[in-house]
Amino acid sequence: MTFYQDLLERVIRTFAVAALISFAAAVTGIVDFGSGAEWKAAAAAAAMAGGTAVLALLTKNIGPNTDTPSVF
Repeated sequence: MTFYQDLLERVIRTFAVAALISFAAAVTGIVDFGSGAEWKAAAAAAAMAGGTAVLALLTKNIGPNTDTPSVF
């Protein structure tokens, strides 16, 4: 896979995990997003987490594996 395919996979996985955790926290009452529309806040949190996964672009030329979005 190319660097950008790996990056897309990382963004999708990060978004999915963050969405699952955010929705679970909102539904169980662990976190109160306070807006009454917890699904919107959970989706926003997941989108921000997925967006930060794009920071892996900064690692493109770092480490022994320059063809993956990882420094290891």
